[in-house]
Amino acid sequence: MKRHFVFASTVILALAASGLLMAQSDPFVGTWKLNLAKSQYDPAPPPKSQTRTWESSGKVSVEGVDAAGNPMKYGYTIKSDGKDYPKTRASLNGADTIATKRIAPKTVEATFERNSKQVETTRFAISKDGKLLTITAKGTNPSGQCSNNVIAWDTQEKKPLRNQTQPLALTLRDAILRHLGEGSEVTEQFRKLKHNDQEALIDFLRSL
Repeated sequence: MKRHFVFASTVILALAASGLLMAQSDPFVGTWKLNLAKSQYDPAPPPKSQTRTWESSGKVSVEGVDAAGNPMKYGYTIKSDGKDYPKTRASLNGADTIATKRIAPKTVEATFERNSKQVETTRFAISKDGKLLTITAKGTNPSGQCSNNVIAWDTQEKKPLRNQTQPLALTLRDAILRHLGEGSEVTEQFRKLKHNDQEALIDFLRSL
């Protein structure tokens, strides 16, 4: 049992390093579509449409059409270390850096700055069912106006590591067997396990 636990720990570290486990467990990861009917923008007008992509690495990309009908695109990095990270291109708040921290499994708080001055505080929160992302943002825009936005995003179909008809065990099995590079040694150790031991290990990973 102790040997299996040690090996399971190695597998977890290898999969986490590749982002495979994180992609399955992080509720923020995926594609989100702006729900204008559930959102409140002050000041108005809101953008016409937006799609938000949140990667397991923490990279967030937003694309859409602004209030004037022009294409728009920006992005930033969400980390939990509280350090400043640069934004890419302009957004409504005009910030050039973002610092974030995760205060709960489904809640992230962020501080946006422009020219080293705070311009917005934001909270990202996932609903209990994982289907709705609500972004509450308060601050000032580049024109000096106070802004208070509550923006709702609906989750889109996520792309799992497996076919939807396959059980989770195959998801983890495939993730282990296909893991190369730094995890090739883990893959080889897993292949050498007896089938029952492989199943026991997968069951353990599923319980986490």
